[in-house]
Amino acid sequence: MSSKIHLEIVTPDKNFYSDDVQMFVIETTEGEIGVLNDHEPLVTPVSTGHIWIDIGDSGKEKNASCSKGFLTISDNIATVVVDSAEWQEEIDIERAKKSKDRAKKLLDARTEEIDVIRAKASLKRAINRIRISDLE
Repeated sequence: MSSKIHLEIVTPDKNFYSDDVQMFVIETTEGEIGVLNDHEPLVTPVSTGHIWIDIGDSGKEKNASCSKGFLTISDNIATVVVDSAEWQEEIDIERAKKSKDRAKKLLDARTEEIDVIRAKASLKRAINRIRISDLE
């Protein structure tokens, strides 16, 4: 029996990640959840946040930023379906900072033309990208 769980991370435009991993931690709407092999079946919403992956080979780890979506676990296969995902090293920090500033300005203006929900979501994604890019 394998001591790993198969992790699939899927976005609308690509299969972001697919491999067996030792463990992963993901942010759900109820808090962080750590997942190992033989996890109980589960369906839960995922928050915009961080995915930490322990590949298990020589202590290799990967960090990714993701947006909202869902996590399902069944038969030792975990599937994360999110709107977007980026590896830590691929985050364009300048773009994230500009997006953060733009969203803050929109929220500060609060005119009737502003879609507040979209602006808040954009701000949350930008702050998350900046946070993930700063991880050691």
